[in-house]
Amino acid sequence: WSKQIHTTFADAMRELSLRPATTKTKWEVGNVVGGGFRKTEQVEFYPADITIFCAPTSHGKTMILMQSAVDLVRSNPNKTYLYISCEENHLQLIERALNVSLNLNGTGIQEGTRKKVIKHYTGNRVGTPYNYTEAEYTPIKTAIERGVAEFEQTIWGRLKLIHTDATAEAICKNITAVVEELENNGQEVGGVFIDYIQLLSTD
Repeated sequence: WSKQIHTTFADAMRELSLRPATTKTKWEVGNVVGGGFRKTEQVEFYPADITIFCAPTSHGKTMILMQSAVDLVRSNPNKTYLYISCEENHLQLIERALNVSLNLNGTGIQEGTRKKVIKHYTGNRVGTPYNYTEAEYTPIKTAIERGVAEFEQTIWGRLKLIHTDATAEAICKNITAVVEELENNGQEVGGVFIDYIQLLSTD
């Protein structure tokens, strides 16, 4: 109290100038009920803060978190991010990360089949899926191959995907240990995502 009451204005301004900037990210929105069409929504994360996304089941919280994480990895090339899921296993997390990171616009992909086509490709399944002819599927496959290569080069090493059924206390201890390990190896951790709060148990 005393420090805050008696601080000089110059000291206060100096502290403000040293405060870390917010981290901005965005995700795809699409059609907004009653609000027309917006391609993306932007949010700012404040340093050392906890941000909680709240919405009913099946309203896209996981997709928003994954899009935010992938976008932050792309826009902050010197930082690493942890994405922890209490619901989806490690392979499901990889599929979801690929689904939100791959740019398949303009490839003629049918609405609603994007995730299934990526799953078809990553599963190394034979033939063309979903009534595509070979001529239709070839450019889509090429785009996926290009996107997967870009994902490996620019995202994979700095987006750490983790599945766990540990308690909230154990998750916090593991986060601390992993952050320390990464920082000892020269990787600065820019943020941690946990999906999702209703599944957290406690000791």
